[in-house]
Amino acid sequence: MRMDAQQTLEDLPIEFEGPSYTGDTVFGYLVIAVSLIVLIIAVLIIIFGPEYVSVSIARGPTFTQFWQLYPGPIATVAGIVTQLGWMLVKKQDEVLSEEVLDRVRRLLPASAEMPEGHRFVLTHLTGHRYRVELEEVVEPSDQQNPPDNVGQIVPLGRGGAMVRLCHDQMMATAASSG
Repeated sequence: MRMDAQQTLEDLPIEFEGPSYTGDTVFGYLVIAVSLIVLIIAVLIIIFGPEYVSVSIARGPTFTQFWQLYPGPIATVAGIVTQLGWMLVKKQDEVLSEEVLDRVRRLLPASAEMPEGHRFVLTHLTGHRYRVELEEVVEPSDQQNPPDNVGQIVPLGRGGAMVRLCHDQMMATAASSG
């Protein structure tokens, strides 16, 4: 079965390959790792560093002396760079999520009628493998309170089904908008 060909609801569950992490994501995690190491070293120097630092006027501070002289600004810059790395990773995760949802929109026909009392479930399996399936909706009991505003809701095709994508759990569910 071709992955880019449209499927029917009877073909569900469908497993497909989604996008994989890009170089920007790997770079983001590398920036985070390096900046966290710098941040930890700077904080340790702030806590356990020397009370006085002697610097040669003729030669200036050595690399170690520079760290001992300015651990606060170094820690501040490392914290800012760490946040920039997280922003880059988060942006790439959003791009990956959009690409997965676009792949699902291409797989399922927009005119498909979702059976009453069912929803789509998009599950991240491993690596860049995903599965779309149809499951029966079980109404929660009065004792169970479903979490409020979990995930991002996006439209799935012109048919009106909505997909709820939960980034932190790598799972998405879709409820009929009818």
